[in-house]
Formats: sequence, C-alpha cells, structure tokens
Amino acid sequence: MLEILLIAGSSAGAGGPAFALFAGGQVGGAEVGTSVRYEFSTGAVTPSTNIGQARRFFSGAGNTTLGILQGGYSSINYGDKYTFSNHVVVRATNLVAGRSYNAATSTKTQAFWFGGWIGSGNGTLTIDRYTYATDTAANAANLNVARYGACVMGGASRAVIKGGYGSTFITNVESYSMSTGAQGSAAALPAGKAYACGTNTVATGYMFGGLISTGGVAAVVKHNHSNDAVTDGTNLTAAIYQSTAAGDMDMAIIAGGNSGGAITFANKYTYSDDVCVTTTVLAATSMAMAGCSSTPGNITA
Repeated sequence: MLEILLIAGSSAGAGGPAFALFAGGQVGGAEVGTSVRYEFSTGAVTPSTNIGQARRFFSGAGNTTLGILQGGYSSINYGDKYTFSNHVVVRATNLVAGRSYNAATSTKTQAFWFGGWIGSGNGTLTIDRYTYATDTAANAANLNVARYGACVMGGASRAVIKGGYGSTFITNVESYSMSTGAQGSAAALPAGKAYACGTNTVATGYMFGGLISTGGVAAVVKHNHSNDAVTDGTNLTAAIYQSTAAGDMDMAIIAGGNSGGAITFANKYTYSDDVCVTTTVLAATSMAMAGCSSTPGNITA
C-alpha cells in the first residue's frame, strides 16, 4: 500500500479564542503525541496538551465542545477526547475497529469516520458513528466503494466522500446523510486523487491538495452542498499532500504535509475571497496529523 496521509476533519469549542487543533503526526521518522493550537483571530500558535498515544495517519472531528481523534497507523484502535474549553485530554471510546487513513466530519451531536486502512487490502467500507453525549461508537453503514485516504467534506447534515486509494487512485464520489443514513452519489473526480484534506462551511466543502498518479497537486476544489456543483478555488501556495486542515466559518488552516519532503508551514485559505497565503504553524517539519476546530464552519449555534 502507499503510506500517505489521510486527512482531516472539523470540530468545535468554547472558552477563550477559537482555534484549530493539530495533534500527533510524524516528525522526521518518529511518531509524536504533541499538539498545537492555532488561533483563528490572531494567528498565534500555542503548544497544547499531548494526546494519549503518539501516532500518525489518523483523523479528528468534533462539535463546539469536544474534539475526538480516532485511529492511527497501522490500524491502531485508539480514541482521544479533547475538551476545547480547558484543553484536557482523556480517552474516548474507540471506533468499532482500528484503522488508519480514515477521514471524518461531524454534526452537533455525532461524528462520523469513513473508510480507512485496516492493515491489508484496499481499504474498508466501514462508516462508524460516534455519539458525543454517551461516548459510544457503532457501525452506521458501509460505503459503496472501499477506500482509504479519502477527503470528506460535511455540510450541516450531509457528508461528501471524495476519492481515496484502493488498488489505484479513486475517482468515485459518494454522499451520506448524517441525519437519515441515506446514501447517494455525486459527479466523479476528473482524475483519481487521494490524501487531500478538507474543511467545510454550511454551504460549501473545500478539498485541498492531494496526490494523483503523477505527484502532488496544489488544486483547491469547492463543493456546493445544496446542489453538488463543483468549482475551482485558488491554488495552495505549493503542491501538498499528507497535510491536515481545520477551519471555522471564515477560513481554513492547512498545516504541514509533504511537498517534496515534510514541511513546517501552513496555508491560510479565506473563504469569502478565495485568498490563500502562507502562515507559520509548526515548530518542526510534520505530516500525518489529525486536526479539528473549536468552531467548525459547518456547525451553527
């Protein structure tokens, strides 16, 4: 299999400035359990609470109170629960089965993890659902196409799962209603792509970078949640994959990743005008982190 990153998700919080959380990942050849907070309003970066187990290639999702980080390479079944108001980290109930390269998004009450790699084969079909109020996880459904390293973008109640990797790069795009469980499809990607990261507003999902058969890309793709229309955004400042994104209603922070080698910088993408600039986030070259936001753009009060 290709050992390349998965992506990111959203999350939420209360108390203090709103922030994006980036946790774990790979620094040099080592897995780490450190985390940092990026404040959306100021761009300040602050070390935060370590997660419970050092790991890479996992993903996060959350509501406005908690961030849940699940999985890791290779097929780790481990969950962290990060409380945004006080930055306390405790164990969360694990997903039904361990996996890496999973992708996640969330509603106010539940988070969902899609696909992933289970240690062999071409990925799993599994969709797992985590309920915040009860700290429980269960299998919700299966994808139509087994995949790992997909990009998931969630609106208020519907997730769109784009691309990924199986025996080859996947073009398939499918949808999943996080309120009813109904499944559908959307227009395929023009070329197979994996290891992109995504963020969301209520109206629009954003797919950043990724890897295609010829190498990394800088493309940004915008997906309209109401009609599945797809348009191009402004390219990232470099071709990047193995990165992690988290955002609020105004911007996305795309942190770390692989751009001909691991990187320390992040891109800040402003939704209102599609402006993308470089901003510093990481103290060391890093990739394969999990991310979430204390004020996710797809969850309203």
